[in-house]
Amino acid sequence: IHVRCVCVVDCSWNRLNEVPFRRLHTGNERLLPFLVAANPPHYGKPCELSCVEALSAALYLAGHTDHARDLLSVFKWGPEFIDLNQEILDIYSREGKDSKSMLAAQQRYLEDAKRRPESQRNYDLPPSESSESEEEEVERDSFGNDIVPATVPAAPAVVSQEQTEQ
Repeated sequence: IHVRCVCVVDCSWNRLNEVPFRRLHTGNERLLPFLVAANPPHYGKPCELSCVEALSAALYLAGHTDHARDLLSVFKWGPEFIDLNQEILDIYSREGKDSKSMLAAQQRYLEDAKRRPESQRNYDLPPSESSESEEEEVERDSFGNDIVPATVPAAPAVVSQEQTEQ
């Protein structure tokens, strides 16, 4: 974070395709791993984070947990983001030393979560490939995000590789 920075695009999820992402290209783009939103419009929805949640997650994963909590404390619902994601944030922080290990930690967590009864979850899981309609073929990345045209990233936060390795 001290060398490369963190970029968060402030826009509506409904208007994401209007953002000129080509102008923001840094060469070190990274998507955040699976996390659950706590913001009121998207509460409990995976990967639909507000900008403050995305920025706080990036800070948390880079070891700046106090800064992440301070940023979230401005919002009445903010601390709930850490509460909802505490288990997985700690797993990512402990096991996610680079992109590959972050993906492996995410995959283990999601596989375990699928085995839990739905009543023990405060969030929806991304659909499995078998639940996709045959008519609607949606390609997904390893985070479960829909893959959109190359000029438009699938998430509002970008974290550099150096940040995930810290």
